[in-house]
Amino acid sequence: MLKTSKFHIEAILFLPLIMLLWEPFSKKRSHWWNWSKYTKKIEKGVFVKAEKSNHPLTNVWHLIVQLNFKWKKLVIFEAENYQGEFQIVYGNREKEICSVILKGKVACLVPSSDTVFTAVKYPNGEELQLKIIGYTDKYRLDKGILFI
Repeated sequence: MLKTSKFHIEAILFLPLIMLLWEPFSKKRSHWWNWSKYTKKIEKGVFVKAEKSNHPLTNVWHLIVQLNFKWKKLVIFEAENYQGEFQIVYGNREKEICSVILKGKVACLVPSSDTVFTAVKYPNGEELQLKIIGYTDKYRLDKGILFI
């Protein structure tokens, strides 16, 4: 089980089943319960241009199918000049933070709309500068990089 910034009862209830039946196909290690609203201003964001072939997320079905199975292009980040633990934040129409605590390189899906990503130190929340390491397909991602 991944270390998170807060307790999620869903992880206890669903994670064993998801790890066995879902993650081997979707490759994602974060799930709906890991994402929550982020209210702070993003000041050190890195811009990621939309993948126009990705279908927009307009309903729950799209959230499940598109994010887990249809969208495949990943952007790989790492925190610039920082070796500690952090969390990823994205901002487009809304802003959300992932509760999964990260260290080193991390991969995120390239969304269907232009998006800004940033990172915040864990646990103090100070914003970090991310840098883009590259892009790949989720099925070609190096084993040592966590895909959230």
